[in-house]
Amino acid sequence: MLRPAATLADLEASHLNCADKQHDLDAANAELDELEQALHATQLECCKVEARAAKARSDSSKLEGECDHALAEIEQLRLAIQGAANERDLALTKLARRRHFIAWAHDIATHLETPPPSPPAL
Repeated sequence: MLRPAATLADLEASHLNCADKQHDLDAANAELDELEQALHATQLECCKVEARAAKARSDSSKLEGECDHALAEIEQLRLAIQGAANERDLALTKLARRRHFIAWAHDIATHLETPPPSPPAL
């Protein structure tokens, strides 16, 4: 059976329903705009954080290079110190030999300067 034409009340109700739906749509669009603004702000903040991270990585690489250079210098200094210690030990050995030789020469000189003992008196 065919439905009779909509009454004025039905049309008003339908119009109110459309107005409610339009209000819901407007509210959803406003919320979407807010979310898009928040997303844009978050993207900007993300870019800032990524820039800081890139700078930190660059600084870290620079510091790592400086650290490697400092470690190489420390190794060179350690080798120089070891070389100096070896030279000192060699010099101390030579000095000990010279002192021993001087003491030995002094003993010989003292022995040569001492007159031989007198023969016992009879």
